[in-house]
Amino acid sequence: MDAKKADEKPAAARGGSPARRRGPAPSIFRPFTEESLARINQRIEDETRAKELARKQQEEEDEAAGADGKAGGGGDAAKKEEEEPEPNAMFEAGKTLPDRLGAFPPSLYGKPIEDLDEFYDDKYVRASRSLRKR
Repeated sequence: MDAKKADEKPAAARGGSPARRRGPAPSIFRPFTEESLARINQRIEDETRAKELARKQQEEEDEAAGADGKAGGGGDAAKKEEEEPEPNAMFEAGKTLPDRLGAFPPSLYGKPIEDLDEFYDDKYVRASRSLRKR
């Protein structure tokens, strides 16, 4: 029983109700800055290095298998089995943001913000709006 009591935390420590929390909750909405762009570039660079390393390792394995007289090339099937991540449907264009994200801060109106969807963490995305005369 003592272990169970040690795991129990007061409601405020577990998150509790919003009325019990102290101070403002951290905002999920962050302005897009030079540092944001640097983080994206670093993630893209890291991902590119990882893919290149994996490709070289696969080539070495295929060469070693070919030298042994074994049929190589199971890599394509493994790639197809991997599921590509998909954008979060909650953040689709035209949808209203969920209430649980909180109110959009007025200080960020008309300013670029960091993407909320983790799918785009390592991608360049440019939002554009076509303006047509009617």
